[in-house]
Amino acid sequence: MDLLAEWVWQALSLFAGTFIHEDAAVLAGAYLVVNKGLPAGLAFAALVVGVICGDLLFYAMGRVARRVKWLNGVSRRVEQSRFGDVLDRRLVLAIAAARIMPAMAFPLFAACGVSRIGIGRFLLASIATAILYVALVFGLMLAFGKSMPNWASNYGWVGIGVLVLGVWVLRRWWASSKDKAEDIAANRKYLTVHKGMPALPSDRMRVSLQERIPTYIFYMPQFTQWFLLALRHGGLTVPTLANPHIPTGGLTGESKTDCMEMVDGSMRQYLSRTAGVEGRAHDEDPDVLFTRARLAAANAGIEYPLVVKPDMGWRGWGVRRIENDDELRDYTRDYPADVRMLVQDYSDWHGEAAIFYARHPGQATGEIFSLTFRYFPFVIGDGESTLEDLILANSRMRWKKKVLMDQHRERLDWVPAEGEEFRLATVGSNRVGGLYIDGGSYVTPALTDRIESLAKAMPEFHFGRFDVRFRTIGALQAGEDFTVVEINGAGSEAVHIWDPDVPLTEVFRVLLQQQSIMFRIGAANRKRGFKAMSTWELLRYGHRQNSLVENFPPSS
Repeated sequence: MDLLAEWVWQALSLFAGTFIHEDAAVLAGAYLVVNKGLPAGLAFAALVVGVICGDLLFYAMGRVARRVKWLNGVSRRVEQSRFGDVLDRRLVLAIAAARIMPAMAFPLFAACGVSRIGIGRFLLASIATAILYVALVFGLMLAFGKSMPNWASNYGWVGIGVLVLGVWVLRRWWASSKDKAEDIAANRKYLTVHKGMPALPSDRMRVSLQERIPTYIFYMPQFTQWFLLALRHGGLTVPTLANPHIPTGGLTGESKTDCMEMVDGSMRQYLSRTAGVEGRAHDEDPDVLFTRARLAAANAGIEYPLVVKPDMGWRGWGVRRIENDDELRDYTRDYPADVRMLVQDYSDWHGEAAIFYARHPGQATGEIFSLTFRYFPFVIGDGESTLEDLILANSRMRWKKKVLMDQHRERLDWVPAEGEEFRLATVGSNRVGGLYIDGGSYVTPALTDRIESLAKAMPEFHFGRFDVRFRTIGALQAGEDFTVVEINGAGSEAVHIWDPDVPLTEVFRVLLQQQSIMFRIGAANRKRGFKAMSTWELLRYGHRQNSLVENFPPSS
């Protein structure tokens, strides 16, 4: 009886262990069979049942997410996306892939729940793949364990553990590199586009693996780390203190005009002229906003062409270049009521960069954490192909063909001249096909000093990104001939992670490092006496921004 009770206890431990780490639980099962006499059948059954129950738990979390009010938007987007259809058609393959790809089980199985894939189909696929996976891994470990001589058993199991760890590392490497194109310098062609920017390697004109991952899956590691860091630093909203003089620390919903206005003294010469425009009330004539915008531009010395955009925007939504009064009037008539907007000088410099800066409180100087070049979505004419053909012939532009073709629907039959570079959007966001290229090697002491001076010209600015337009790369490196078009706080990213040549392992390393720095800065500022925003207030800011995004007029 004592032996049976011990076996039951060991089997339950293996079952529970699968919820922590499946491979480690399988390794423990093989060890117990070889060294402790646990029946192999019982160990195998406990492991398989544990794996299946873990799958069902993740699936159930996805189903529950559909009923959580603040997750409705995410659930709806997943359901409406093509990802759910692909998942439904290739369910067994997707679940099998999740078995061997690290950190993919939870997001994929939860997505099955969100997409309302039938529980019966999901369970059958889970059972089939769990039995095959556990049988293969458990059998191999069992064979290794039984083949070891007694004197080597203790060290041998440590060796197998190291082997499991090595396989896990190899799986992560494979997941990040399997889609990466060959990078052979001798065969690489360079495109001279975007005057003043570094020459663009043509083989980077592709869609990166990280861009293909659905958003809710891509940010899952950050989402998990956020809660762990919140436990460590004592609060979910500690990051709102990363920049204590910006509402939410710049995480979400901050005023872009107010951020620009925070820059003081001589450093204002590096800012693009910007003027805030108070939104019209619901019962006011839409042309009231046009009058206010025209007056604000005139008072700030801003002339056509100019840029209009939401004062509380995101990823280039609603950003448009305006050539005259008629275009400005059309834009303001479509602009939602009770929402502030801004007008800004349009820079005809082609160079654009995103410079991410971080400085811990008490440090004399900070650092440029990331420098990224933004290449606007573009095509190059051949004198024969129409604009539509050129968009479809370029894998990156084809990725965003719907938004680009809608934007240029009146010119799709136009044939650009041979060698003519045609810009497809005012903004360089990857939301519309813009390409981000890592420019960390271009950072110089002169540029770092200039960005340092800009950051210190703002009260308590410790963590965020300066989006700049520049004349030439040489001028930018010298810290001259650039203009800041936007200042983003804690909610911004080190966007070089979207470079197609940056592997997934590096992408997630940077994102997690960035978030860790943000929490540490926020915690340090809390010790200095600043008070964090409440969770409810932060959610309110985020909800307002997210609810407005798709109501803005189309960008250009």
